[in-house]
Amino acid sequence: MNDLRQALEEENRAHPREQIEPSLTSGICLARASWLLEDAANRAVFPASPDWTILLGRGTEIPKATQGRTLSVLLADDLSEVISKFDGTVQTLGLAVKSAHREEEFARAAGRKGVDRVVKMGRMHLFSSPWMESI
Repeated sequence: MNDLRQALEEENRAHPREQIEPSLTSGICLARASWLLEDAANRAVFPASPDWTILLGRGTEIPKATQGRTLSVLLADDLSEVISKFDGTVQTLGLAVKSAHREEEFARAAGRKGVDRVVKMGRMHLFSSPWMESI
């Protein structure tokens, strides 16, 4: 969790927000509060401002997507169970799987459930084209 916090702090310094819409600010605050009130075991890390948020919990229930540099991290015993619950609202999935074969299986399953981008963990915020990188 500390590594994610540091990464988001660095991202915020590199690309500070010029402004945040009031509706996004209230959505971020609501997501933080709801997450923490939903389960006493849930954790959240964030600055006093709405610049970024990390929501950490266990289980397979996908939280409602929140924009605005809000990262939901679920610790689950079976990733295929989590992916089976995707409903088309998950845009990007970051994977860190030891087996390349299993990682490919998870990526294909996620794609069938509506995920647009499956990338290596920690690269969810990079939107460059993989075809451009090979040129």
